[in-house]
Amino acid sequence: MRDRSLVELAAETLRMERDSARDVQEALETRFQTNVFRDDDEWALFCAVLLAMAGADDEVLKSETAYMQRFVPDLKHIEAGKKLLQEKADTLDEQIARLSTRQKRCLTAHAIGMMLIDGDYKGTELELLESLSDQMSLAQFDQDRLLKGLYALYNVSVLV
Repeated sequence: MRDRSLVELAAETLRMERDSARDVQEALETRFQTNVFRDDDEWALFCAVLLAMAGADDEVLKSETAYMQRFVPDLKHIEAGKKLLQEKADTLDEQIARLSTRQKRCLTAHAIGMMLIDGDYKGTELELLESLSDQMSLAQFDQDRLLKGLYALYNVSVLV
């Protein structure tokens, strides 16, 4: 995905500015780097955060469930995430803070994806995203770029 033609194609075909096309590319690459989560505990944490995001608006939609099933390699991790969220929600902050920078960026990209997947993000979801970013000490630049890229991705319409 790193060749120049993808950015140019997105910029021309979707009529996006080159910077926006680069942000979309960066966000996509970050989101697909789930291999940074190596063991069951890391996957459980990943799923717990996404489940918290899905439930932030007091309802978990089919699109949110489908999103998790698409990106989580084994459904047992989703169940472990539910259990972690129910039993140890007060320790999630500490666990999130210990993630590597690559894991934090990937998790943030997926939290944003979960927020946007239903087509209507709410203030409670944005508050949770901000709280998550604070817990991770993720650079504001990284968060802004991921949010901008994924927002553009989810809101691009192509006229035929």
